[in-house]
Amino acid sequence: MTLSMSRRGLLAAASLSAGVTVLAVSPPALAATAETGLTLTPVGDRPLAVRTPDAAPRTTCPQQLAVRIANTGGSVPAGAQIEFAYDARLYAATGPVIAGPGGRRVDAAATTTTDPKTGVTTCRVTVREPIPAAAQLVVLAGTAHPLRFPYDLVRRPGDTAATLVAGTRTRHDLRRSAGTGGARTPWGIELTGGWAAQAWGDGHRFRYYRPAGLRLRGTGPGKAPHPVSFAVSVDPRLVTTVTAGTATLNGKPAGRVRRIAVTRTAAVHETRWTTTVRLGAGDILDVVLHTTTRTPDGPLPTIKHPTVELTMPGDDAQRTTGRETLTRYDAIWE
Repeated sequence: MTLSMSRRGLLAAASLSAGVTVLAVSPPALAATAETGLTLTPVGDRPLAVRTPDAAPRTTCPQQLAVRIANTGGSVPAGAQIEFAYDARLYAATGPVIAGPGGRRVDAAATTTTDPKTGVTTCRVTVREPIPAAAQLVVLAGTAHPLRFPYDLVRRPGDTAATLVAGTRTRHDLRRSAGTGGARTPWGIELTGGWAAQAWGDGHRFRYYRPAGLRLRGTGPGKAPHPVSFAVSVDPRLVTTVTAGTATLNGKPAGRVRRIAVTRTAAVHETRWTTTVRLGAGDILDVVLHTTTRTPDGPLPTIKHPTVELTMPGDDAQRTTGRETLTRYDAIWE
């Protein structure tokens, strides 16, 4: 499949001009003379954590499939190629582009193929014009999918690599270790809950919602490394106390929910809680919350929207469920 270069892709490539980690490559055969040499450096950016369903070693891939090509020698004839190998479950093609100095579009053609045996996609970008001496080009081929739960686990992810082809092939693996600590099985928690309404004023025109119960579900596949802990924040002019009632794990008593801190100011009343429960895949912890309230005389100048949030320490194996915080913004107070 032949891909055309988009204006958006050109601008993105032109913007990737800072923050690179240099990985020098030996000069390719096409540049075998002393006065000619090409180097390939991946463009550094925020890493993408690659999580698998199993306890695989932690790795990261770059957010952008992008490299910088520097010509430190004489002019290189047209025909040099840059190949990107990637897993299409991790990346989406952007319409490969090459940007030269000042964001100038460089004449190039691109094709993509997918190996039916390995599932690895290869995007091959061919430069159609000479690369002048001292030139620096930024080549962009794709960007990471914004993978979110429940689609964030990739079984046996394929290679992520860039290869400079100019007579000989010089390949660099773009996938890197995500740090020390060994393999970890991914885990995550979804936080949902129920609310109790509080009304005041003429005709009950004002309304506020306070948390009445929480449900925390483990997404798995691994068990959370820490017991469940959370914080509850409410408006102190409306809610005077928050206490935890019964807690059940998968329908059975789960022990005491212990309050570990209270912070009260004119703007917020926050309580912090911890349990002894570590949630595994499919585990459900239900917690009842009790509150006492006060009734204002009338409208309020501001409001602190009610919020519940997980306070457990995270790590790079934690799945982002999008439900780590519970809140409401539909209070009526003025």
